[in-house]
Amino acid sequence: MFTGHIKSLVLGCALLISTTSISQSYVYPGSANCPNVSKEQHSWKTYFMGGYGDSQPPFTIRFDHLKHAIGTIPAGGRFTMFRRGNQWTASGKNVDGDSKMVAYSNGDPAKYELSVWGAQLGYNEKGQIFLDKELIGTLLCGIGPDATQ
Repeated sequence: MFTGHIKSLVLGCALLISTTSISQSYVYPGSANCPNVSKEQHSWKTYFMGGYGDSQPPFTIRFDHLKHAIGTIPAGGRFTMFRRGNQWTASGKNVDGDSKMVAYSNGDPAKYELSVWGAQLGYNEKGQIFLDKELIGTLLCGIGPDATQ
C-alpha cells in the first residue's frame, strides 16, 4: 500500500536533487539601510552606529587584499559581522579552518575603527578596510559566502 508512495517520494527527491545545483548558496542581500544597497546616500559610519534604525547592523568583511594572516584572521577570509552596543561580533573561519564567533569592544565607529577578533582596523566610506593604512579588505552588505555587494 505504501510502496507506491515511497517510490514516488524517492523519485521526487531524486529529481529535485538532480535539478538543484549543490554549489549554489543563499546570500542575504543585507539591510536596505546598508550603504552599498541603500537607494539613499547612507554612510558606513552612521550605519554602524545604528543611525538608520538597525539595532544590530549586519554586514560582511572580505579580506580580499590581505597578504598575510593577522593573528588568526586568514588572508582571503570572509567574516559575517554585526554591531550591538559597543561590541563588534565576527563569525568566520580562522587560519586553522575552525569556525568561531567572537565579540570585542575595541574599535570606535565614530573614529572609523572596527574590530575583527580583537584586531582594530580602519575603514572608509568607500567600504575599504585598512590595517595601518594598508588596504586589506572590503565591506559588503550581503551576508553569505557568495556575497558581492
